[in-house]
Amino acid sequence: MFYNYLVKGLGIGMIFGAPFGAIGALGIERTVAHGRKAGMATGVGAGLGDVIYAIICVLGSSLVSDLLIRFNIPLSILGGVIVIALGYTTYKNKSMKVKDTKPNQNWIYFGSSFALVMMNPSMILLYVFAQSFVGAPKVDSLLKAGLLLAGIFGAIVLWWLALCLIVGAFRKKITDRTYAIINTCLSVFLMLFGVFVILRPFLLR
Repeated sequence: MFYNYLVKGLGIGMIFGAPFGAIGALGIERTVAHGRKAGMATGVGAGLGDVIYAIICVLGSSLVSDLLIRFNIPLSILGGVIVIALGYTTYKNKSMKVKDTKPNQNWIYFGSSFALVMMNPSMILLYVFAQSFVGAPKVDSLLKAGLLLAGIFGAIVLWWLALCLIVGAFRKKITDRTYAIINTCLSVFLMLFGVFVILRPFLLR
């Protein structure tokens, strides 16, 4: 049945698109500092990157995946440097400004999270794991591929909606002191994660 591909896509997306790591930390920080729209812009950008990796895997584009894996080290170094830079700029923001972002800033948040995901070729391996865990059926038509990808993107959006709604609900109750603690923890996590991203290709050799 065709709906099975949509359901399986939702299952894959719940694993593949979970907002953990640097992207999740960025989404939390931006939601707290600038509102739910900033958090969702971050999530949609990351989700689009996830879906592009899913398309590569579903349609079996070995050329693209081989290129991404071949340039894994420079992409990881560049991505790690960007994550460290984002962590540092986050750390410098000591006080909380409870006001929503301007639309053009949301485009920046969208673009930066999309770029970070695209600089992480290991997403291909995560997709393969998620697909094997869920047990996705064979894709032999564009309709089935479309339903599977729609389910994946739908699950990613649901993850980010939940994250932004939960964090946003407590946003205006957070004092400057509490925000400074949260901000420091998230920025340190981002910088350490950036170092890990840079070192990971060498550690896995």
